[in-house]
Amino acid sequence: MPEKGYREADIGLGAYDGDKTEVAKGARKLLQRGLSYGESVSKKCDKNIIAITPSDYNNVRDGDILLVDLNGKRVEGRKSLPQDLYLHIGLYRALPEINAVVHTRSTFAYAASCAGKTIPSKITEIKECIGGDVMVVECTGIEDMDKVSSALKERKACLIADHGVLVAGKSVDEAINVSEVVERAAMVHAIAKLLSI
Repeated sequence: MPEKGYREADIGLGAYDGDKTEVAKGARKLLQRGLSYGESVSKKCDKNIIAITPSDYNNVRDGDILLVDLNGKRVEGRKSLPQDLYLHIGLYRALPEINAVVHTRSTFAYAASCAGKTIPSKITEIKECIGGDVMVVECTGIEDMDKVSSALKERKACLIADHGVLVAGKSVDEAINVSEVVERAAMVHAIAKLLSI
């Protein structure tokens, strides 16, 4: 049951069904494009509630998407909450202008995060799409969210050390497109490094 202050009637009438559909569709897109192995996708529904994928979203349907408040309390949905919920909540709190967050472990970008290697902005797509280098940030929990939000204040993506890519966008589609650019840039950078050995 929603906490006091939520529009219980609106939630009961499916006020956030469109948001849940957008998140489920985005999650399926990431899987189809080979950018994710079931990490997490979320969208801000209003100033207090987000729609987010459950911990396992391999065959996700609209009804599997969870509604959670910005304190991490479940508002709707029965599936397990994703382990990285704190990343989403932390970003929405710190950067109220963002509307969507995508966390992926796409192969080359994930490798860069594990190696602690920044993806440089000399790759054209990075400069134009993200706004600068895709930096690596150490984050082991909610206490490190100030570092993450700082990295995403002027850029749309960062690498979380040993944890993959985190993208903030104005929409789920934008965040997915940025995730794709980060993965391609990470691949080009890795190949360029190999060729220069």
